[in-house]
Amino acid sequence: RANLSRSGGRGWMLALGTDAAGNPFGSPGLDRLLQRFRSAPEPKSLGVFLANLIRNAYKRHQLTALVGCALRFDRVVVARSGQASCYVIRNNYATLLTLDRVEVTDYQLRPGDVLLLCTESAFRSVKGSEIAEIVAHATDLAGAANELAIRGKTPLLMIRIQALHGTKAAS
Repeated sequence: RANLSRSGGRGWMLALGTDAAGNPFGSPGLDRLLQRFRSAPEPKSLGVFLANLIRNAYKRHQLTALVGCALRFDRVVVARSGQASCYVIRNNYATLLTLDRVEVTDYQLRPGDVLLLCTESAFRSVKGSEIAEIVAHATDLAGAANELAIRGKTPLLMIRIQALHGTKAAS
């Protein structure tokens, strides 16, 4: 099941969420969220647009956690509602991008970065240093994802940034 969608002007979006029973947020709600990302008119602010998408889907589907990332050029914009987290793993160090009471985060990416989306409630037992160590020592990203999912006892989504294309025009 793909949690990834592409929109010409906005780049790529990925999302992960869970309901009260800990079940992953799936079709048709996730499909509708990704479709809205693809089809909406170009927003003035990608952060505000993404935050509204995430907040509305979170409420509509009565989720306990929902996190979404929009990847565009060399940036990732992260929005969340509920107990959800996003980490970037770079140079064997995990940085939490979803801080308390911060709804939207904008972060510059580099090739080789790994983004990890997970539910916070189950992942509290896994420290950032453990996440970074598991990703650094895994032979492949799927192996790291499996180990982290078992340790955190939660669904998660991981992607590695292979290359960054294009640059944002200065305005």
